[in-house]
Order: sequence, then C-alpha cells, then structure tokens
Amino acid sequence: MKNLLARGGIEFLAVLLGISASLWIDNNNKEKGLTLQREETYQLLENQTDSLLSYTNNMLDYYEMQEKRFGTIINQWESINFDTIKNQNVYVRDIWAAFSNAFYPDFS
Repeated sequence: MKNLLARGGIEFLAVLLGISASLWIDNNNKEKGLTLQREETYQLLENQTDSLLSYTNNMLDYYEMQEKRFGTIINQWESINFDTIKNQNVYVRDIWAAFSNAFYPDFS
C-alpha cells in the first residue's frame, strides 16, 4: 500500500510539474507576443508622426510662399505687371490652389 501511494504521489507531482511548466511557457509566449505587438505599434506611431510632421512642414512652407504671393498682389495691385512673371500659369494656379488647398493630413 505504501508503494502504491508513493508511486501515485510521484505521478501526481510529475503531472503537476508538467501542467505548471506548460502554463509558464504559454504565459511567456503571450508576453513575448504582446511585447512584439507593442513595439510594432510604437513603430507605426513613430512613422505616422514623422509623416505628419513632414506634411505639416511642407504645408507651412507652401502657405508661406502663398502669403508672399498674396502680399505682392495686394500691395502692388495698381502697379503689378503680370507680364514680368516668368511662369504665369504656375503663379495663378498656385494662388487659386491656396484657396482650396486646406490642411488635410493622411490619418489612415
């Protein structure tokens, strides 16, 4: 009878140890997966932030150029000579684009 209990106790401990090890390994795998997801998410956020900053800086430069062109037109309305502008089509197109070209960053 003692042998039977000892053998049963050892089997019980072996099963308990196996289940505990399995749960521990599963938990570690889940933590590694979450860590990987977190790093990917941070990288995506960083890329989107860099993209947004680049877009914002480009649009600020564009608006500054438009401000100069509008200022020239407003300040020299009576004396402006459009024949002296090298590329009139681009000049006029940029002015009209400024009216419709608002700040639309890509948040997709």
